[in-house]
Amino acid sequence: MSPPGPPIANGPRPRLYILFGMLSLLTFAGPLAIFLVGRGGQRPTWPPDRPIEWQVFLGVTIAFVVLFVACLVDAARLRSRPRGDRSTDRPEDAS
Repeated sequence: MSPPGPPIANGPRPRLYILFGMLSLLTFAGPLAIFLVGRGGQRPTWPPDRPIEWQVFLGVTIAFVVLFVACLVDAARLRSRPRGDRSTDRPEDAS
């Protein structure tokens, strides 16, 4: 007989799916934004000649790296927990 209490969910947390979804969206939208912004200015070729082009390029690159690292860290935390402790981050009832 199992002890009463909430069932233990062994699947990944929703935060991991959200981070991965944002990373997937940025993988498509980021290069598209770089391309569209980079077409402006006096010279539409590489390297960019306007500060906004560099800002978009750096912003997309930094956002990708941050989301990628966040996905890896969250997945590593999930993997490093003992098997019975993967439910949620909520404290258990003391009753």
